[in-house]
Amino acid sequence: MNKGVIMIMGTWVIPLQAPALATDGVIMSTGKYCDANLGYYVVTNVNTTVCIWMSTDKLQYTDARTACAGKKGYLYSGKNEDDLRMFLDIVTGYYDTVWYGLNELANEGTYVFDDDATILNRSQYKDFFYPGTWVIPLKAPSLATDGVIMSTGKYCDANLGYYVVTNVNTTVCIWMSTDKLQYTDARTACAGKKGYLYSGKNKDDVRIFVDIVTGHYDTVWYGLNELANEGTYVFDDDGSVLNRSLYKDFFCPGEPNNAIPEENCAIFYTGYSPLSDYACNRPANYMCQYNGQSP
Repeated sequence: MNKGVIMIMGTWVIPLQAPALATDGVIMSTGKYCDANLGYYVVTNVNTTVCIWMSTDKLQYTDARTACAGKKGYLYSGKNEDDLRMFLDIVTGYYDTVWYGLNELANEGTYVFDDDATILNRSQYKDFFYPGTWVIPLKAPSLATDGVIMSTGKYCDANLGYYVVTNVNTTVCIWMSTDKLQYTDARTACAGKKGYLYSGKNKDDVRIFVDIVTGHYDTVWYGLNELANEGTYVFDDDGSVLNRSLYKDFFCPGEPNNAIPEENCAIFYTGYSPLSDYACNRPANYMCQYNGQSP
């Protein structure tokens, strides 16, 4: 990459020309120094100014960190949404994978920044991680144990393959299929695992479901159907009715639309988030939710 001239996806990012190598560097608008002798250059946008150097080689995370230290720096460790946006605008379209200075190497579940080891607050995960990845899977207990008691007070049985997933507002005990089944067969499969098709009943429950499956599955059944009474959606776990005023929290715009008579079951379908109605006799992946009872 040409030092001082950087092509960036996001034209609102304006690269400032790096000083000649004969000079030491520049004082940025932030008052910080940027050393051109080491190959660094200044990039600025409306809200952020940074002094960066981009690699042309690929290294493991710890080796990359060491390489940056050798250049009197650290892996890029922006701490807010503007810093992250700047990072993405610089690398998008030019690199397939780029390390960010954020890791949980010292303590699983606790992400710290590379520059000063400050902790990323979990409430900020949604600003930094792609939906689905900021959902934090807690380590399932060893199969030698029965399971764990979740923060909700409910039991999660690891012996059956369930594990706990949590985000800022919700904690769930789930198992994900690798096979695809029709809705009723998926429901039966979950019952065989002492659970039911995932049947979250509010907006936060839907959000964590979508975050878990997005990018990993194309179609996933949700425990919500109108099989018994067309026009009345009920949850798989307890048969309670979904109030029509809540449809907007569960279904994407224009859904459910009963495009064909068999579309009586709710599903996550890539491109139609959060949920759509779908023909129940078609195969899809499924997520089971444990019934919460101790053995």
